[in-house]
Amino acid sequence: MKIRNFKIGFIAAWYDLWIGAYYNREKKRLYIFPVPCLGFYVEYAPTPATWRRVEYVFTDKRKAEKFYGEMAVEALRGGVGFADRQHDAAVIVTFPPGDWKLWDWIERKANEYGGKGKEIAMTP
Repeated sequence: MKIRNFKIGFIAAWYDLWIGAYYNREKKRLYIFPVPCLGFYVEYAPTPATWRRVEYVFTDKRKAEKFYGEMAVEALRGGVGFADRQHDAAVIVTFPPGDWKLWDWIERKANEYGGKGKEIAMTP
């Protein structure tokens, strides 16, 4: 079930013999077990419409290629939402909001390759 940007799910786990709540920072999930082995989780699941989209423009095509390659690898790992090429010297990176570590990493990588970022609006 999904309510706004939150996803709620049911869990039945025989190995979870505890009562209470636990927040998993890595998965950004709150687990609530009112009864041992039976519970539910609540997680923030931003929709693509709420994601940030930044276009990085580079002066050198080779540097744009390297940056795009790193963003594509990170997208496959699940870190970045999408990496897309608009033209030879521009890369568009789309990622979930609120992940400041990821934002900082992308900015550092873009600066390393000499790219300038500009936030652009999401298109439905």
